[in-house]
Amino acid sequence: NPNINLDIPNPNKLKDIDKATTRIIEAIEKKQRIGIIADYDVDGSTSASILYKFLKNFTHSIFLKTPNRLVDGYGPNIKLMKEMLNNNIDLLFTLDCGTTSNHIIDNKEFEKIDVIVIDHHLSEINLPNVLAIINPNRFDDNSDYKQLAAVGVTFLFLMYLRKKLRELNFFRENKEPNLLAYLDLVALGTVCDVVELKNYNRLFVKKGLELIHKRYHKGIAKLIDNSKISSSPTSQDLGFIVGPQINAASRIDDSSLASKLLISNDIEQIESISR
Repeated sequence: NPNINLDIPNPNKLKDIDKATTRIIEAIEKKQRIGIIADYDVDGSTSASILYKFLKNFTHSIFLKTPNRLVDGYGPNIKLMKEMLNNNIDLLFTLDCGTTSNHIIDNKEFEKIDVIVIDHHLSEINLPNVLAIINPNRFDDNSDYKQLAAVGVTFLFLMYLRKKLRELNFFRENKEPNLLAYLDLVALGTVCDVVELKNYNRLFVKKGLELIHKRYHKGIAKLIDNSKISSSPTSQDLGFIVGPQINAASRIDDSSLASKLLISNDIEQIESISR
């Protein structure tokens, strides 16, 4: 019986999280252009969705790109980085990818762009030379969050960012985002990345399933309806029925459709993509 208020992990244990939050706050305050490159699977798409939803409260200058699975392959590449450069991106996030992207995200051609990696894949000894790498599985991270999916790491980053914004009295004039409302997406990404459902992951999934049952997220609810799941959705439903539909986008059509579905509040767009 995990308690979301008592058992929530402490984001401060993650290496580089202070550097990353300081830089994103600067980008928000200076109205800089923010880029996101996310992996095309469920974990990457849900990571992109919660980061995009959070930042959208403070800026409209967000440029989200998902690598084309069939053309680009996994992770950032020179072509995508050039797109970021051409779009005058000041700060770039790579989500569920980037930890081993040496000589791509730290290429001298792109040194005008500050890069924050949020990931969970195992690192090598030599890390990309970028602003920050928030990854519990980097070789020099001492947190005990190694089983988190990338969406779980992204959620912890947003928790810490919101805390820092609170300390700056940022929410006097801005609405404070409700992070608990993102746990349906965190649950979906966590289950579909096949990490162990213990400790924090179990906490996220248990609470997220409650939100999914209440149908707060229109995109997830539509995929469940399309699947004719009649009972209250379980983690098995997410892993074997809902998740594969999201993964299908990158395999048969357009890799960006997954994050578009999960970000959108437009009923017609949700209907079209989900179908």
